[in-house]
Amino acid sequence: MSRFAPKLDSFLLANILTWVFLLTINTTIYLFLSIGSESWNFTIGSYFQGILLNIFFLIVFFVLRYLTEKDKEYNPLGLLIQAFWVGLFGVFASVLVESLLVVFGSNLFSSGVKKINFFYNFNSLFFTVFVNYLFFIFKNLTSNQAGTRTLYAWNIFQYLLFGCLIFNFFQIDLLQLPTMIALGVLFLFGAYLSGNMRWVAYLRSYQKVQAIGILLGILLISTYFLFIIYTYYDQKIISSDLAYSTYIFGMLGFVLLYGVFSLLVLAFNLPTTAVFEQKLDAIFAFQKLTQSMQIDTNEEEIYSALLQNTLNITNAQAGYIEIKGENNNPNTYIKQGVDNDVFDEINEVFAKNPSKNNRQEALENIGFESFLSKNLLARGATIATMMLFKQQPNGFNEEQKELIEAFARQTSITLENSRLFTQAIDNEGLKKEMAIATKVQQSLLPKNFNISPHFELDAFSFSAREVGGDYYDIFPVNEHQNFIIIGDVSGKGTNAAFNMAQMKGIFQSFAHMDLSVRQFLWYANMAISRCLEKSSFITVTLMLIDTETQKITITRAGHCPTLYFSDQTQQSMYLEDKGLGLGIVRDKKFAKFIKTMDIHYKSNDMMLLYTDGLTEAHNPTRDEYGYENLKNFFDENKNMPLKDFHDKLTSEIMLFCTPNPPDDDCTSIIIRFK
Repeated sequence: MSRFAPKLDSFLLANILTWVFLLTINTTIYLFLSIGSESWNFTIGSYFQGILLNIFFLIVFFVLRYLTEKDKEYNPLGLLIQAFWVGLFGVFASVLVESLLVVFGSNLFSSGVKKINFFYNFNSLFFTVFVNYLFFIFKNLTSNQAGTRTLYAWNIFQYLLFGCLIFNFFQIDLLQLPTMIALGVLFLFGAYLSGNMRWVAYLRSYQKVQAIGILLGILLISTYFLFIIYTYYDQKIISSDLAYSTYIFGMLGFVLLYGVFSLLVLAFNLPTTAVFEQKLDAIFAFQKLTQSMQIDTNEEEIYSALLQNTLNITNAQAGYIEIKGENNNPNTYIKQGVDNDVFDEINEVFAKNPSKNNRQEALENIGFESFLSKNLLARGATIATMMLFKQQPNGFNEEQKELIEAFARQTSITLENSRLFTQAIDNEGLKKEMAIATKVQQSLLPKNFNISPHFELDAFSFSAREVGGDYYDIFPVNEHQNFIIIGDVSGKGTNAAFNMAQMKGIFQSFAHMDLSVRQFLWYANMAISRCLEKSSFITVTLMLIDTETQKITITRAGHCPTLYFSDQTQQSMYLEDKGLGLGIVRDKKFAKFIKTMDIHYKSNDMMLLYTDGLTEAHNPTRDEYGYENLKNFFDENKNMPLKDFHDKLTSEIMLFCTPNPPDDDCTSIIIRFK
């Protein structure tokens, strides 16, 4: 027999008990003091007016607290945008009501005072909602990753705010001593809490500019409502004057203080953001370079990765790598941003001008104001030379030169290891072992696709080498639910194949545990993080198909966007939800990067899941097959039998890459719902 154990919110419970106590005490005192007084009726009415106002404030506070805390996703810019739209809606509603009162007010109200009260109370409602909403948005921004002291200060601040509700029983001016003391204490706590702005450091330049614009809009909206509130201040025609509420103005004071502080911090951080982003990009570029350089990657791919990442991090417009030929073979070149005519001109400049200064002057005639040369060494000998060109004078600073030095050193080590590995696999015994490994890996992929009477499914996978890192799997949870996963391990060859086998074991283990898609991905990341080397990661798309409710819950961990066709609209689209690959963030913070999407499918709807080997397959001129070609092929052939669809897709990719085979693993799953 199950037991129900309700959990009470201690903060909510404390406030309920406090207000029950205050209501009892104050009612007794007022009744005792007012009996026999000529103003007895007025006094009781004013007191109960305060009770109603406090009930309204409490309802707004707890409803908005529930709504804002229900969404656990932390996105600073998104939270500010939400607050701005709430305020903008209030302003629009206010202007609309005022316009309607101008046109129809005389027919609806017997006096101008009643019309003014209606308009004032309407604005008070939106003003209160807006201020409370901002309060919780700023609380979310301040509390995220905050220390114990900050959270403790928040609790005190909220209790002080609730203590200020007692002032609503008396219309005390905000400039009176009791209210000034209360507002002063709230100001001190608000100033302390406003110093917590860690979220600003994680914004990119364009996001900071957006945040500044949004905060300015929020302050303008606050000014508008303040103008409305104080237009009728102390004119004795308003039934309930919000300008006397210490509670609401204490909350507003914090909101304005935090908003102004945020603007200042954003403005002062903006000039240094570019430096922070440059450092961050350099880290990502080095990580990407390391991940793309596996010991079994061919040398051309290693050189291409080096050149691409170096151009990105230095913002150079052009560059090439000259690979020294061996055994009397001619030198070969990998170029980016340099056509054949310009390349010939550069070679002529270097042949005729041995001096660096003379070369620089000659290159200026071609359009490059600065250049940088870097040799790649292996065992003391030059194996390649990298040249970078910029259109700006003095285009390469010392920091960029140090990065290029680190990139070149890492590449040289990888090339040396790659050559040693190539020599090793030439051994006949190792080749036989690789053939066995190929058969073993193919046996890990499911072959039976007849798993449900409610949808058709077909899949194919081929490796660019003997073994690869692409992976897919299918697991029936019960009669109505099926897990489907497709993944791509970083790198290629044996390393990727080994990691793929680990992913297979993890998937099969967790599929038995009756987990949600979100839980599944979180546990998978924790498991992957423990068994993968730090330079590796796995991108996956995971989905749970429920044929009873006809719902698909899908999540993407850095993988290619799924292609979805709706039979109802006769349109196909890419599902481009966000996500981060498994093994990149290796702690509990990974949870905030998990995004799920629910899709309710109908009969004849289709889905295509695939790895980037399809879209990034390239022809001899390095043109990629791309997302657009894949979408067009899908639209043209979606009515074919699924097996024929995959056969034709394979032929299409092979033909596009002719005369070379694809240099990356290709995997695809196609589903048609009945």
